[in-house]
Amino acid sequence: KPTASGDVTYFIPKAWGSHELQTGFYLEPNERSKSTTIYANNGTLIQEDAALNNPSDPTQGYTIFHQQSVSVASNLSSYISANDFAWYVQDHWRPIQRLSITAGLRPDWVSGYDKIFKVSTEHAWNYAPRVGVDYSLTKNLRNTVRASWTRLTDITNSSYIGTAGTSTVTTTDKYLENGAWVIFVTPGSSALTPGKFFDPNRHQGYVKEWLVGYRTQLPGEVVLDLSYIDREYRDRPAQYDTNQIYTTASSGTTWGGLVNPALNNTYYVTNNKWNWFVYQGIEFSVSKQTDKVRLFGTYTFSPDHLAGTWQPYDPTAIIEPTKFANNAGLGSVRGNVTNDYTGDTRDRMWQRNQLRTGITWKAPFKLRASTSFSAQSGTPGGPVVNTIAYAGQYGPA
Repeated sequence: KPTASGDVTYFIPKAWGSHELQTGFYLEPNERSKSTTIYANNGTLIQEDAALNNPSDPTQGYTIFHQQSVSVASNLSSYISANDFAWYVQDHWRPIQRLSITAGLRPDWVSGYDKIFKVSTEHAWNYAPRVGVDYSLTKNLRNTVRASWTRLTDITNSSYIGTAGTSTVTTTDKYLENGAWVIFVTPGSSALTPGKFFDPNRHQGYVKEWLVGYRTQLPGEVVLDLSYIDREYRDRPAQYDTNQIYTTASSGTTWGGLVNPALNNTYYVTNNKWNWFVYQGIEFSVSKQTDKVRLFGTYTFSPDHLAGTWQPYDPTAIIEPTKFANNAGLGSVRGNVTNDYTGDTRDRMWQRNQLRTGITWKAPFKLRASTSFSAQSGTPGGPVVNTIAYAGQYGPA
């Protein structure tokens, strides 16, 4: 993916204090994500399933009960392109020696395009303002407090934008039933998904964050830092079913049929306005530096949770309408999920407790030696899955 960027800085020493003005641009045109499946044996045999003739004695051989083949040797299943054209402006203002204020704005024009089906899947401006304040409590500048508020546009990744249709190949499945092969053929297709529609105002998701912090430098080159961060992952990609008819009464919600009986599900691809991930972190760090040794350690506690409410027509909202609260099964901040019921869960990025420490030593002969230690906890486990014992059965149900 080609990129181009440029920055300009201009310093004004005397204008109600000093100003450091910055502006620049970032161009990332034609980012591409292409997925091609290459089949084994040129597609003539891509899968073969067998069962032991005697599960207690493997020497008695096996019986092949399923074979699968496809009509082509390879298939271009998805081809997405994306563009990100951005510029920014920022002012770092220091009205007095102990106070600095930073404010800026970055607009991004992001577009996505399905190159197989020639359909635009996203095109919108995304605005990211930010402001921050840093103030020294003492004249020696060793005790400072800080606060900031920012909005950050999510990265442009063409693989997260989504496709407008499906490109599949003709698949042939052969099953052994009563000593004879039964053949099932599933035709392939390269057409727009009739049940998928894109919101014309769809845009990139963003992070809304504010923080406050305090830092002090103690004698002996010891630095302590304590901060609180509140971060919300807003407007993530989502899609919800618009073809289902539900009837709500005092006894509950029941399914009443389809808006268009010719289709099963019709999904509206948009931004998730209904719920969002929330990171609330208390972070403490300490460091000490000498001529030869540098020590550091950090600890973070973050009781994360999912805020908001159900996405429209979420099956879970019908089955368990009072069970939205979620501080355990948090999933990825990216992707394109249908609803909460089928969304990602237990992503490793959500750790309730994180501890990191390390040491660096300036050794003789201009060598440096270092080591670090990390500990994390808080990712929920489950659900527990029980595997049913194999009883020798095989073939179609």
